[in-house]
Amino acid sequence: MNDVDIACHDVLQAWWEASGLNNFFFGWDTNEHPTEVYLMRPAKSFNNPLTSQGLLRDLFLDLVGRKE
Repeated sequence: MNDVDIACHDVLQAWWEASGLNNFFFGWDTNEHPTEVYLMRPAKSFNNPLTSQGLLRDLFLDLVGRKE
């Protein structure tokens, strides 16, 4: 995600820190695609460089998962 405000960054960082490397299920559109549900976990790093003179951030939330 590019040019994310600090409030959004703080929410995602809090989630990432609280979840650790625990697995979770992810479904991008469960109404239209109910079989496309994935078992995932966050990667070990959370990359969030500052942009726009430190006012915004670019977020890279890497996930590892599998689909059966």
